[in-house]
Amino acid sequence: MERVSLTLFGALLCVGSFAQPGSLDTGFGNGGTLTTDFGIPSAEATAIAQLPDGRLLVAGYTNAGANYDPALAMYLPNGDLDPSFGEGGLVSVSLDVAAAIHTLAVRPDGRILIAGSAAGSEDGNAIVLQFLPDGTLDPDLGSMGYVTHSIPGGIVSPRAMVLRPDGGLVLTGNHFVGTVSHLMFIALHADGTPDETFGTDGHATFLPTANNNVANAMVIQPDGRLVVCGSASGSGSSGNAALLMARILPDGSPDASFGDAGFVIRDVQYPSFAAANALVLEPDGRITSTGSVGGSFAPDAFLMRLLADGTPDPSLDNDGFISQELGAYDFMFGMVRQPDGRYVIGGWGGSTSSFCLARLNADGSLDPSFTDGDPNNAGPVVTPFGTSISIANALVLQADGKVVACGRGDNTFALARYNTGVVSSVSTHTAFKALPCWPTLVCDQEQVNVDLRDLHGKWNYRVLDMRARVLINDSWSAGRINKLDVSKLDAGSYLLELHSTDGDMRTARFVRE
Repeated sequence: MERVSLTLFGALLCVGSFAQPGSLDTGFGNGGTLTTDFGIPSAEATAIAQLPDGRLLVAGYTNAGANYDPALAMYLPNGDLDPSFGEGGLVSVSLDVAAAIHTLAVRPDGRILIAGSAAGSEDGNAIVLQFLPDGTLDPDLGSMGYVTHSIPGGIVSPRAMVLRPDGGLVLTGNHFVGTVSHLMFIALHADGTPDETFGTDGHATFLPTANNNVANAMVIQPDGRLVVCGSASGSGSSGNAALLMARILPDGSPDASFGDAGFVIRDVQYPSFAAANALVLEPDGRITSTGSVGGSFAPDAFLMRLLADGTPDPSLDNDGFISQELGAYDFMFGMVRQPDGRYVIGGWGGSTSSFCLARLNADGSLDPSFTDGDPNNAGPVVTPFGTSISIANALVLQADGKVVACGRGDNTFALARYNTGVVSSVSTHTAFKALPCWPTLVCDQEQVNVDLRDLHGKWNYRVLDMRARVLINDSWSAGRINKLDVSKLDAGSYLLELHSTDGDMRTARFVRE
């Protein structure tokens, strides 16, 4: 039996290896692509994540006239909608404000966070919504499953979100004060209340250049520091466009050890347009970003790489920057790093208004092996959806090495999955695993049963409330069912975390009434 299993696994690897890198995965959707109709005139997918079980979660918004509503779709690994999620795999939320969603995160216990901009308030709001794993709104965030947050004096527009180790979250984007765009951060506790240890009243704004300061993407380092990329005002011969990188400490202040007092402003030779839209952390601490630079209607893709202290990485074209003309116009919004150090970038453009993907080598050169199979096309790969403009807004690298792009096509959610010829070792999620426990709704009982029979050794555990405060901190021996005393906990929702000495982690959630 073991020999058969190994032979089959080897066969699967061979199939993956011989699929043309850059070609559509015909086992996904309809020949590698799909669109999803929400029954609304227009919809757009803006963020994507792969869950540990292989399903794909996509977030975005629907648009009926001036009304933007948050939307989610859950897909099975073959591209079919998951009927166990929402209504037939779809969720659309009608609120009393118009909410355009731009970013997505999944908690270790499977709950889903989405965030974006909410119109209809005096100053303009950031909005965050939380859903249970089945797609229903989770009342543990705010009182109805969502919260809004404003910064006095102007309009808030979040573009990216990260989860913090304590269960809180941070948003970034820009804050308009009149006509001046400030770099913006908002930190919230797990229950959606402002984290007052961050900046001022839970938010921080910065003006590193005269105008046009905005963060489009963000990652969190293992030490809790936040790294963002985006746009800023240029100087000198670069006119009004420059690339922005910044690193922020966990308390919301700039990291003085990075760049110039926490900021890197990269003037480029293109005066009219410059935007860093995606970034990745390298295993050695370097930071690589991509986006577009050039004329507003004919920009080029680029790769920029900084050392951990914010100085240009000389291994990338001597000064940490290289541009690539992929087609007539190249608007790049998404980026993933393969385990072999190559990057797949995606957006829209090429020679047509289509999904546009390319693979770049570590030195920034175009990888000609990533193609649609046409011997006359050495890249990029373009994927049209009908006759309308098709935009790939985000990419995800699956555990099997394939890349999925999501965005807009045929005026609705559009996805495409591509072969890469590389088997990935990337984790689809933070390495947290579900923990069997019961009851999850604690009424008259004063104990929760926690099943550790399939585990070994000693496990440290803690119980956190929705503001990420640690209420219980102790340890258990594995190999049996342990009892968690919850008699002293108030009514509310709680997260149970277990940590092993070798770094494994298990989580469970329960509610005490």
